[in-house]
Amino acid sequence: MEQHLLSSFLVTGVNYKKSNSIVRSKFALTKEQLKSLLNRAKLSGVHSLLVVSTCNRTEFYTYRQYHKTVVELLLEFTNTSNEDFAEHAYKKTAVDAVDHLLRVSTGLDSQILGDYEIVSQIKQSYSLAREAGTIDTFLDKHITIALQCSKKVKADTKISSGTTSVAFAAIQFLKENFASLKNKKILLVGTGKIGTHTCKNLSDYTDARSITLINRTDAKAESLATQLQLISLPFNQLSLAITDADIIIVSTADTSPVIIPSHLPANKAQLLIDLSIPNNIHADCSTLLNKRLVSVDELATINDATLAARRKEIPLAEEIIKEHVGQFTNWLRMRKHAHFISTMKHTLLDMEHCTIFKDYTKTQPLLFVQQPIEKKRQVTIKHLAENIKRENKGGCNVIEAINHFLTPCPII
Repeated sequence: MEQHLLSSFLVTGVNYKKSNSIVRSKFALTKEQLKSLLNRAKLSGVHSLLVVSTCNRTEFYTYRQYHKTVVELLLEFTNTSNEDFAEHAYKKTAVDAVDHLLRVSTGLDSQILGDYEIVSQIKQSYSLAREAGTIDTFLDKHITIALQCSKKVKADTKISSGTTSVAFAAIQFLKENFASLKNKKILLVGTGKIGTHTCKNLSDYTDARSITLINRTDAKAESLATQLQLISLPFNQLSLAITDADIIIVSTADTSPVIIPSHLPANKAQLLIDLSIPNNIHADCSTLLNKRLVSVDELATINDATLAARRKEIPLAEEIIKEHVGQFTNWLRMRKHAHFISTMKHTLLDMEHCTIFKDYTKTQPLLFVQQPIEKKRQVTIKHLAENIKRENKGGCNVIEAINHFLTPCPII
């Protein structure tokens, strides 16, 4: 049964490798849309589904029998066509799909190599799916191992060293294009996670002195501005702030552009940086005189010393991923013995009264014999499971297990 689950498991979606930010914007899901989609999927009989929607990707993990239902829901919630999806979508199955989530969680599949923001996004997606009831045992273990793998890659490699992320890439871009930001008026629209990181990077790594914050929830912008000793304005003054700014950085969760061509003053040179997916600065702004629009795709092309150092860590990260994929497939192989081991475990609860067990313990090292009965049970059951896993010969598992049960246990 478990091997059947693996063979029917798949991931499909759109990401930065086959589509630009404009296309990815079409398929992006807000948190509320994601909740609704998961609930609808559950009502439609989909019992296993994880959906990850970030600036780099919108992809879902499920089984082959649910593929059509989930794609239809995605198209409905994003108001897109099947032709659009088919043109840009990718699909991976079985072990390749398992490997894919591990590569995503470790930052190897991020648009900016090693971008660690994806971990919190996967955790949020996992939490929403659990709330909706679309996480089965297979997917739960898969995500757990992916997060463990991510943690080990971060600890044992330098793949996420330095401060390279979409937020920091924006700062790198500014430093490469301006000798100084001291006399530039910078407007930051959106003070969520990415916006906050961008704002802190502006303060820490540039000489910018005029930074104004605006957020749809005024109190959030005020709080960050107070913390960093910056200026904040209420959202209803956005148009005035846009007119006054030399550099505008937008990072909001809006589903439609918050800046459109009519907002921008004529004949004034302005740099517009859109860190949002869906795009929150209208594409037509780039056609205006003296306006330059930069998207996350352009920021991802920045190649500095930090990224060069990260690339050297890829082989080690690949080995860690391979090891964790192996852990998952080994767990799957053991799952077919789970019922037998559980039955055996309950049978052994009274084994201190069993003549065979009494004779068995006499053959064991003194260190084993002196242990409490519960400890003896744990060691024996663990030994039993390890032997089944190691041998995995098939046939009559009961006879095989009993044979191993009568062989010496390891010393505690």
